[in-house]
Amino acid sequence: TCSSPAGIKGTGSAGNGLLRNFPNPANSSTIIEFQTTGGNLQLKLYDELGKEIETIVEGTYAAGQYQVEVDTHSLAKGIYFYTLKQGQQQFTEKMLVM
Repeated sequence: TCSSPAGIKGTGSAGNGLLRNFPNPANSSTIIEFQTTGGNLQLKLYDELGKEIETIVEGTYAAGQYQVEVDTHSLAKGIYFYTLKQGQQQFTEKMLVM
């Protein structure tokens, strides 16, 4: 897998959405930050053609801001997209793996 769910950390925040991953471009790993008002959500990784690569996180989260480290060693160099889905809302950001 390319994520380490144990790396999830949360802090207080308001709103739903994705924040930029860092570093971007990623070499060996990157950290994706997201925020939620609480509830069920999914964070998935897709290649540039839209093929799902992995579900990075999935579950019920308390309101707050979270970050998860994604190991990119197993990913080919290129452009990827990560999408946060919560209820009817969906947020997508782009990252580059070197």
